[in-house]
Amino acid sequence: MRADARRNRERILEAAEEVFAVAGPDASTEEVARRAGVAIGTVFRHFPTKADLLRALMKRLLQQVTDDAAELVASGDPAARCSSSSRGSWNAPPRTGRS
Repeated sequence: MRADARRNRERILEAAEEVFAVAGPDASTEEVARRAGVAIGTVFRHFPTKADLLRALMKRLLQQVTDDAAELVASGDPAARCSSSSRGSWNAPPRTGRS
């Protein structure tokens, strides 16, 4: 992947994380594109469907959690570190009342 395409993909994922955290899965891909500073076609070139975008975002977040957990384990007492370091570091999206 070209460097500019890689940067655009990263910007899209960062914007998607913000947009979906606020609006949930019903958020528009147009808003993601606007926040990322790219055209909607660029979003769809990287992620042909909203499901693809959400899947990539969840994969990225899972990798972040996995990396954080590995770091906690490597630092000694993961239970103590986890309870003190995770407060406020992860914000769950607001619940919409839907299941």
